[in-house]
Amino acid sequence: MSNLKQIIRHRDNGMALQTISKTLGIARNTIKKYLQLVDSKGLTYGDLLCVD
Repeated sequence: MSNLKQIIRHRDNGMALQTISKTLGIARNTIKKYLQLVDSKGLTYGDLLCVD
């Protein structure tokens, strides 16, 4: 599963950025940038989870 999908699933489950960072081994700022990019494009998390 891609990192983006994992980040989105964890965030939808209410996980904090720091917890996601530790779980996936990705910098917290990278996670913030991914989520900001998704928001700036007007995409919903549900739509992205359906994409392969």
